[in-house]
Amino acid sequence: MESVSSIHNRWSFTRLNPSSIKISFIISIAGTAFLILVARGWMYKQNGELLYTLLFGLPSVVGLAFFDFWSLRKAPLNKLSKVFHVSAFSNVLWASTAVLGLISHILLGRESSPLLYLIEGMFLTIGLRIAIFRSVFGTRLLRSVMVGIVQPIILAAIIIGVPPPNFSAVTQIDVVPLLGIIFVGISILWTVLADKAGRPNIKSTFDLLQAFLAAWTDNDPNKMERFTESRSEQQIVKTLIGRFTNNNGDHVNIILPDIHPGPFNPIGGSNLPYVLFTAFSRKAIVLHSISDHSLNIPSKSEVDRYVMSLDKQKINSGHNLCSLPCQVHVSGFTATGLKFGNTAILLLSRAPEGMDDLSDEIQKVLEGYSSSLGFSNTLVVDCHNALGTQLSQRNNEFLLTAGKRCLKELNQSQEFPFRIGFANLRDISYEADSLKDDLGGSGLATVVLHVNARYFVIGWADSNNMDNTVRRDIISYMSKKGLEMLEICTSDTHSTSGKRTRQGYYAFGSLTDPRVASEIFYSLSKKSIENVTSSKFELFSTQTKVKLMGKRQFDEYARALNKSMHLSKIFVLVTIVVYAATLLL
Repeated sequence: MESVSSIHNRWSFTRLNPSSIKISFIISIAGTAFLILVARGWMYKQNGELLYTLLFGLPSVVGLAFFDFWSLRKAPLNKLSKVFHVSAFSNVLWASTAVLGLISHILLGRESSPLLYLIEGMFLTIGLRIAIFRSVFGTRLLRSVMVGIVQPIILAAIIIGVPPPNFSAVTQIDVVPLLGIIFVGISILWTVLADKAGRPNIKSTFDLLQAFLAAWTDNDPNKMERFTESRSEQQIVKTLIGRFTNNNGDHVNIILPDIHPGPFNPIGGSNLPYVLFTAFSRKAIVLHSISDHSLNIPSKSEVDRYVMSLDKQKINSGHNLCSLPCQVHVSGFTATGLKFGNTAILLLSRAPEGMDDLSDEIQKVLEGYSSSLGFSNTLVVDCHNALGTQLSQRNNEFLLTAGKRCLKELNQSQEFPFRIGFANLRDISYEADSLKDDLGGSGLATVVLHVNARYFVIGWADSNNMDNTVRRDIISYMSKKGLEMLEICTSDTHSTSGKRTRQGYYAFGSLTDPRVASEIFYSLSKKSIENVTSSKFELFSTQTKVKLMGKRQFDEYARALNKSMHLSKIFVLVTIVVYAATLLL
């Protein structure tokens, strides 16, 4: 989806804030100290008062940050860490503008007092604070202005001195009110227009931003879920469940929901794979269907309703035999297939090059071709095991060619009695800290098929994709150990999203050592082999009426965000032009 890609491309802006309150505190203090050094030591050559100003100014900026925190106490997103983030940004901006002003003052040989540049930086800082308090903290405009002006004015009085030295010699003092009107006015105008950027579909862009931040930074999904659910539409979705049952009645399940995990942690169905994993007694792998973010469940209440509906399963087919696996490679694409009577399971991968979520057109074509061969049911799976982009039309053709060839070979393949084994992390011993935050709550699992005296392994990771070389490394390791691993699939869980990375998540293998992952998959495979029992295969299906986010909702979010960003660029450019003009004129 283009809208999702557009939204995702803006993710980098959320990583601009410091990673902790400690770093913000240090930056705030350092920026203030540098500003005092510039003002007292360079602008006014008053080194005698420099130490006094530092000793009084640095504690003051900390106290003023706590004043901001108290003044904004009723704001929806007021947190001490965010207050110090704002202090860090604003003080660095102020120090930077003061230095640039002083440099221009020296280069242009001005004889007047450089006090003007310090005051100009103060107004820029006030404007920034107003904009952040209004857009991020969620305060009303009047309070944003009232709180926004306090810290800079008091800090300026401490740095400059009251009354300021040589105040009467500042010939430009008559432009100070004009500077205040311009820079503060630009900030206020931006808050008004940017907030309306998403209209008529999004009443308040800032409300949407604050809902996102509450979910991301405070782990509070309520406001964002109200947004997403109110714009979602009821749709009927299908869930296919391939169930292997042994003589003791124990089950191993392959679950393929026509739902996409998302949109991001902790909203809606972001943790859906783990929810399903536990609902099926942890003897399941939850695979990624041919789906994109338009098929996200918008809220946890809808997730609960969906999971409850899975009790109403109807059987589609059953079979006691299985084909040998079929694997076809075409121009970097791999199609892996299994046949259980009139049911085919088709796993699609482009590792190590990777690909983004596949379009539903791929599924329609392959299901149609499969039906023409005589298959009644086809589970088309996106292995989602390497990072990549949307496929071109030519690449889609390569993928379809691989899938069709695999289905054709499957259709002609002989079937044999089979046994199946399963293991997840709870079944083996491993060092708990060897697996990192690139893995969701379900962990890792393996399904082993024993067909015609041979063992075949399918690996599964509850992760949001995989680093591009991990699949190859694990399969190679397993091969050296004498085990044939057909494929490794991920759930594409979004429970691990919201991280400070370019993608916004850690793909499996980016934190966990691939060698460690290989060793654990080997242990899981050996345990699965120990557990193999004769089984029969049954395919169940359910149809559920559930709210899904849909494409239109993402289009509206992307449109509001793009308009707001475009507007912001214009206002930043205007501010830079005005500031540059004051340096030169």
